[in-house]
Amino acid sequence: MPAFRSPSFLNNDFGSVDLDLLRDFLLPFSDYFAARNFTISADTSFDEDQFKKLARLLRTPTRSAPSELIEAQFHIDEVANHRGMESLILAYSKAGIPLPTDDELTPADLAMRTWMSHPELLRRSNYERIATSQRSFRHYMNRHEKPMPFQLPTTVVINAMEKRLSTFNRDRHRGGGTALWMHDVGDVLAFVVRRGENLKRGEFIEGEKSRYQVQRPAGYDTILVQKQLGELHVHASLISEHREYCRLIGEYLFGDEDFFPTSELFDLSPIHELGEDIESPAFIDGIESVQLDEVTEMFMGSQNLTKTFRGRRIFVQLREHQQQLTLGTRITKAKFRFTLQDFPEVTATIHSGNIISYSRQVGVELIEAWMTHHGIKTTGLPRDPATPTTLANALSDPKSASTTASVAGRAG
Repeated sequence: MPAFRSPSFLNNDFGSVDLDLLRDFLLPFSDYFAARNFTISADTSFDEDQFKKLARLLRTPTRSAPSELIEAQFHIDEVANHRGMESLILAYSKAGIPLPTDDELTPADLAMRTWMSHPELLRRSNYERIATSQRSFRHYMNRHEKPMPFQLPTTVVINAMEKRLSTFNRDRHRGGGTALWMHDVGDVLAFVVRRGENLKRGEFIEGEKSRYQVQRPAGYDTILVQKQLGELHVHASLISEHREYCRLIGEYLFGDEDFFPTSELFDLSPIHELGEDIESPAFIDGIESVQLDEVTEMFMGSQNLTKTFRGRRIFVQLREHQQQLTLGTRITKAKFRFTLQDFPEVTATIHSGNIISYSRQVGVELIEAWMTHHGIKTTGLPRDPATPTTLANALSDPKSASTTASVAGRAG
């Protein structure tokens, strides 16, 4: 996940950013800059030399740098591009806030002006970008194996979820201060989790001297509740985090901590069973063709003893060389290339267990249906027609799907 870096507009030529807007943005931090022998006042007019000096100061923050300045630089830089500008314009539209009417407003100018007038809007736009930028997730099917109703958690519930995650992270010596942001976008309910990493000791240069500092970096995880699939998709680094997020969403949204079992969801053995027939589109409307581009086989249950086949049309090449996949081995990874009617080409890399990565987030529902048809996607769970818990019944009046983004929780 992105760490702090100097704003990209500092790499551009003098005059590439609205200098009056830049002055107004920096004015609340004038004391910090004065302590570094750089004066900013309401009538400051930057020249080229001052711009270059300011760029050096912003690239080298000191320990006394205001946290709000650091956060502002982070968010502005992340959306100061054409795609970020598009997402900001959409965020303005959803919030019913008129766009600034400045002529020739650049992405950096819009991001900076948004931070000054509507910082929550900029944070929301950036965190939505974080939530939708991940392409590799572990998938977890709910124990009922079908979509189940729920209501959006309130701010009070979001705060309770943050408190639980802070306790979870403190117990793992990763510190508290966990923050949770929720975004409801159509068929997906997205959560972005900011949490602490392990402490890191680093050496820094300040002026002409070096110093040492111990810091706890921030990390970000993404949780997606797929309303139409009845699944939870999690992007996190540790298995313990995956399990905790399954329990957390199960309890607070569905009233059942065991709602999302962490058993394996993907089984690649149909590749051995079906052979070339695995490349059949399976009459899924919207899929034109499927091609197997990579297979990894594991021998005798050892991760250190594997064989990988790579290339276009693997089955054709094997047949031409009078070879075949090794029966009796376990396939641990497979990459498929999908040609779709209404979307660009997509590759899906599936790992045995719960992990799948898409080259782009389009046509996902078609690919999910294809995997289900061929038996690659299977919960392995017995059908559980049990009635929902009392709390789940209380949450059984879902809001209709909407493309309007709503946010609950703190963004600090």
